[in-house]
Amino acid sequence: MVKYLPITLLLVGCTSFADPDIVVDFRVLAMQASPPEQIIDIDIQDPAPPVDLLEQMVPTEMCVLLSDRNFDRRLRWSMSVCNLNNDERCPEGGPQSVIGSGTWNDPELTMMPPIMCATVPVDGNLLGVLLDSYENDPYRGLGGIYYGVSLIVGGEGADPALD
Repeated sequence: MVKYLPITLLLVGCTSFADPDIVVDFRVLAMQASPPEQIIDIDIQDPAPPVDLLEQMVPTEMCVLLSDRNFDRRLRWSMSVCNLNNDERCPEGGPQSVIGSGTWNDPELTMMPPIMCATVPVDGNLLGVLLDSYENDPYRGLGGIYYGVSLIVGGEGADPALD
């Protein structure tokens, strides 16, 4: 009996994993920014005021494709622009701006999968996020200034604290 125990333990570990091409639960399948990055001209000798630099930027459209296979439900969503913390969330008390929110029909029950989009406007809210990113960057923008878009999604009737 003791001889067969190691063989049995080896066979227990020989199982197959789920096919990674099949989505079986809630997933963010894709996020796309258009344009994905923006380059602006800054004169190091005579820098322009930050408000003037916004004139070189254009609004960015953020689109998301989701799958929610476990439930037949509408989804409540919101997107915010901010400087993401280590947990990839907008920090409490930091500059942020909601760029879109609403409800979304169940992606599996519609003929064409709906795409959720929101636009990051070039305004004072974006300037506040960019200045915060610049001030907290140890290289002072040498490699670029980055901001994030936080997506929060949950069921329409579910507790928002669980999103």
